[in-house]
Amino acid sequence: MLSLPQRIAAANLATNFALTLYILRITDHFIDMNSLFIILMAIAMFATVIVLVTGIAVMVKGGEFNKQYGGKLMNARVVLQGIALLFLALAILTKN
Repeated sequence: MLSLPQRIAAANLATNFALTLYILRITDHFIDMNSLFIILMAIAMFATVIVLVTGIAVMVKGGEFNKQYGGKLMNARVVLQGIALLFLALAILTKN
């Protein structure tokens, strides 16, 4: 069973992925890979901010919840930052 931060991160990523697919569908044409990577990078950055704010709120609240999930939220933030950097590198590589 996934922990609460893992469920939050998974829900954010699933929602962002579904939103990206919807955006691609309503535009009714294919976008180039560079634009796709920029969109995905922005989504990863947004998810990073969500996890960061959640981590700060948990840290301010303190207590048992902070002890249990503080480190996991920090790890999730680092992973999301890495994903955002990966999409940035891919956007640079696919630049026309």
